[in-house]
Amino acid sequence: MCKFPPSGIYVKLQTIDLFDILGENKDKVDIEINWIYDEENESAEEAGEDFIEDFEDLDIKLVAK
Repeated sequence: MCKFPPSGIYVKLQTIDLFDILGENKDKVDIEINWIYDEENESAEEAGEDFIEDFEDLDIKLVAK
């Protein structure tokens, strides 16, 4: 499990809400999500991997920078 500061938890919850809405409407819109993270930030990469697992209906790509 990834560790986020309290403000990070809020952002993660907002992102989850957005992903839920997108997943429910995937047949109405064509969306590709690029999860861009610093390649040295393992927590950010793991968070992206968690989103991919949790939202299999969405096209989420991990992009290291």
